[in-house]
Amino acid sequence: MSKIQQISAKRCGTSLLQNIIEHMGIVVAKSHVIIPAKGFVVSAIRDPRNNAISINRFSLLRKKSLSYDLTTEEGVIKLSKNVFLKNNLNVMKKTYKLFHNKPNAHVFRYEDFYNNYEHVIRIIGTKLSIPVDEELIQTINTSLMFDKMKSESDKSNSVKSKFVSKKYRIHGQHIGDDVSPGQWKRKVPKELHELYDNSFKSYCEFLNY
Repeated sequence: MSKIQQISAKRCGTSLLQNIIEHMGIVVAKSHVIIPAKGFVVSAIRDPRNNAISINRFSLLRKKSLSYDLTTEEGVIKLSKNVFLKNNLNVMKKTYKLFHNKPNAHVFRYEDFYNNYEHVIRIIGTKLSIPVDEELIQTINTSLMFDKMKSESDKSNSVKSKFVSKKYRIHGQHIGDDVSPGQWKRKVPKELHELYDNSFKSYCEFLNY
C-alpha cells in the first residue's frame, strides 16, 4: 500500500483531502507543522480570507481568544493581527513555497477540490501511477457525500467532546454550514469588505488569490 505525507496549515480542507486520498487505498500521514518531507507530499491551501473565517468560527465554539465579532471594524482588525492566525497563514505560505510546482509534491487549492473529488483523484492517480476509472470516482463521491460527513460532524454539539468519526476522521462541529469559496463576503458586512480584504492582501498575493 502506498503512503504519502500531507503537510498543510489548519482549516484548509485537510481532513477532506486525506479522506479522498485514503479512499484510493493510500495511507496519508498528516501534519499541520512543517516537518522533513519524505517521499511524495501533498499540501492544501485556501483563500486566506476564508481560512481566517473558518478559524474564527471554530475558535468561537471553543471559546478561545481567537474569536472576534467580524461585523465590527475592531473585530476585523483584531482577527487580522491575531498571532495564532498569522502563524497558520505563514505555514500556508511556507508549504506553498516548498511544494508548489515541485516534482515530488502537489499543492491542492481548497477551492478546486471541496466539491470536486475527481480533481484530486485524477492528479494523485497520475502522480503515483495508480489506475483511475469512473467506478473508483463514483465510489469515492458516494462515500464522501457532504451530507454524510456533515451529519457525522454534527453528532457532537461541542468540539470539547471526545466524539471523533473514525470513518471520516472528523470531530464534533468540524464542518461549518458555509464551506463554499467566498464565504468571507457573506460573513463580513459590505462596508467592511475593503478593510477585511486589505488585511489579508499580502497573503493573497503570495498565494495567487
